[in-house]
Amino acid sequence: VVSTQSTGICWFIVSLFYYGLSFGWHKMSKNIFVSQGFGSVSELVACTVCFTLISTAGRKKTQMTAFLGIGICFAIAMANVSLSSTWKLQQVACLIAIVFIGTEFITVYLYTAELSPTSHRGMIMSLCSGAARIGSFIGPYLSLLYDVLDRRIVLGLFGGVGLLTSVATYFLLEDSTGVEIPEVPSDIQGRKRLEEDEEDAKQVDSI
Repeated sequence: VVSTQSTGICWFIVSLFYYGLSFGWHKMSKNIFVSQGFGSVSELVACTVCFTLISTAGRKKTQMTAFLGIGICFAIAMANVSLSSTWKLQQVACLIAIVFIGTEFITVYLYTAELSPTSHRGMIMSLCSGAARIGSFIGPYLSLLYDVLDRRIVLGLFGGVGLLTSVATYFLLEDSTGVEIPEVPSDIQGRKRLEEDEEDAKQVDSI
């Protein structure tokens, strides 16, 4: 249950970030066409980064890294620094954030499917997809906060949520890399008990 709720929240947050940032570009840049073009390139880079991280670091670490990167990028974007006459640090940091958001978008699909038992996978994926839909509805409206609040408040809110989600992934989700996909929920409980028994055996051996 905790795993399902946690992954659903991850789907909601990454969708919130993606659509909130996509619909908020016109508030960050004078030339929306150039910004959207660079944003598309960032998503292509995300595909390469994602598959590289998944194959080397694993699913859990990739998700943690993605949310951590999102939080750091939004924190950097809070600084009001001009890099040129047309580009600001805020725009560059948000472009890099798109790489991490795209990475997480791909990772969360694979990660959720591997964490879910086969008997419940369809239901869990549907619930998570529904959570993502809600995030995609709310995201564009959050970009409107740029017109009401200081931009640092909005970016700080996004960055803080990203960092908290990275920490929550570490404590609430287990790594599915190299682990047999569970067929039924009891397989997950049996695997956890086996891991606990192995840890207890190691502690006994160390004594």
